Amino acid sequence: MENFYNENLEKIYAIMEPGDMLYINPIDLMTGKEEFQLYIRETEEIVKAIPHNPQIQTNGVAFGFNNIVVPILYVKIYGVDEALYCVFINYYSTDGDGEHAIENLLTQDRINLCFMDNKPEVSRVISIENGFKYLAKEVKEASEYMRPGWSMKSFDIAKEQIERRYSLRGLWEQLTTNQLSV
Repeated sequence: MENFYNENLEKIYAIMEPGDMLYINPIDLMTGKEEFQLYIRETEEIVKAIPHNPQIQTNGVAFGFNNIVVPILYVKIYGVDEALYCVFINYYSTDGDGEHAIENLLTQDRINLCFMDNKPEVSRVISIENGFKYLAKEVKEASEYMRPGWSMKSFDIAKEQIERRYSLRGLWEQLTTNQLSV
């Protein structure tokens, strides 16, 4: 994955703010296979504050709006204030990354959390168990019944509806206390 890091990390870093998380599917040069990874940009202080063996919880939910499925993945790192991250996945993104992400989540046992702090390079990697397989399966099955090939604009509208209805931190709280009804 060295080529991926050298060629694209500056672009990824430039579009992210501290506290942002996004997914990518780089090709592992050793195996030649795509691998779902989560990239988190954070301040240097927070990255350094993450314990050596942190307690990490994952959770996710998929919403259906106007025949569009909108999955949201969450990662919470305990022992660090405000270390809650989320990312939306557009299954039918125009570049195919969303569909590849869901396919990779269905098959991978582990996911790398790649942290970037004050420069466009990965400063820390934490490998976690893939706690999103159940959600990936739901999204794949739901996508077969939803309108195929929705546009980015349709996805963005659905995402905005979710963000208007829920605070992303409040949504996490509802997910982890089983109080969410979608």
